[in-house]
Amino acid sequence: MKKVRPDLKQCKLTTESEIQNWLRIRIAELVETLPEAIDVDRPLADFGLDSVQIAGLSGDLEIALGRPVPETAAWEHPTVGRLSAFLTDGDRESDGFNGLNEGAW
Repeated sequence: MKKVRPDLKQCKLTTESEIQNWLRIRIAELVETLPEAIDVDRPLADFGLDSVQIAGLSGDLEIALGRPVPETAAWEHPTVGRLSAFLTDGDRESDGFNGLNEGAW
């Protein structure tokens, strides 16, 4: 099976749909399946991703989006659907997200 890999350079991902598509392609590459097999409502860990791969998604997303993504984003928003929604609303949530976590650790 041919591996599908999204370009890890900065992309113009602005909509939830674009981010979901990018995530489906990236996860499919990591687990060697087709993007169509990635259900946006299924937990990321269910696809066989290990903790390093899940954490690595945040770094990959930072490159693709051209902006910071919290390292814990994929853990706190554990499905493609929830993660893409968070990233789409990131400007509204980022201040609250950072403030909540500062005291939690």
